Amino acid sequence: MTTGHPFRRAAHARAFLWTYRLAGRIVPLLLLVSAGCSHVPQLREYDVCTNEQFDQAPLVVVGVAEGDERVGRPVPSRDDPSYPMQLHRAKVHVENVLKGAIAERTIPVYYFVFAGGYDGPLPLSLAGEPSRRVLWLRRDRGVYRTVCDGQNCTVPIMSGAHPGYKPEPGESSDQILVDLILTRGEGLLDNHKFAEGLGRGLRGLGLRGYMIEKLRHLALTESSEPKYAACQLLRSNSLDETDDRLRQRAKDSVRAAGCTCGFNPSRAVVCQ
Repeated sequence: MTTGHPFRRAAHARAFLWTYRLAGRIVPLLLLVSAGCSHVPQLREYDVCTNEQFDQAPLVVVGVAEGDERVGRPVPSRDDPSYPMQLHRAKVHVENVLKGAIAERTIPVYYFVFAGGYDGPLPLSLAGEPSRRVLWLRRDRGVYRTVCDGQNCTVPIMSGAHPGYKPEPGESSDQILVDLILTRGEGLLDNHKFAEGLGRGLRGLGLRGYMIEKLRHLALTESSEPKYAACQLLRSNSLDETDDRLRQRAKDSVRAAGCTCGFNPSRAVVCQ
């Protein structure tokens, strides 16, 4: 039996029809948004050739990586199907753009890591505490990812933030890294990590003369561990450098900084 005023029944019917139509529009939209949030790009591990194209990265940034997480389950390695590789995703807060252009200030970065036993150089990992790094990136299937998988293709920057830093046109990647690693930046800085980062980040870089001048400045202006680490590297240069002028410059810098250097039982240089 139908009850109620005819006009009231008609209003209820119109309200129900409006709600039904609105739900028909909103539900597909919510499903689309949900699908977009949970979307996992179908990325594949790089082959050997692509992994070696390190210097061809279209985008190089300094950023703080955090929030590393696994994406999906391990998949067979491209080189050895019996070996597992795990896709990871980390959040990177971009501080400096060294090459290329990027509008976003925070981006997700994807990379593959070894998911089984591994015996070799330190592999790539963005897990743990937030860490500032130079990252070489490229776009793949609409997302950012490191230019190599497995191996570590990032450089830690322990010297603090360098707001406003941008390399001059034509500057080499070695000079950029020397600037970032050997120049004290802004913000709270752990002197122990800063000192450790001096030697670790400079391995294999060229520009010996430029590096010696930067180390000399640190040895003269810093105190405690960063000062002694700079003296240690200068002393090593004074022993290993083949250029007589640079070797003498490194030796003079140690003397000017007032460092006393010697050798420990394993014949490594130590300064104080």
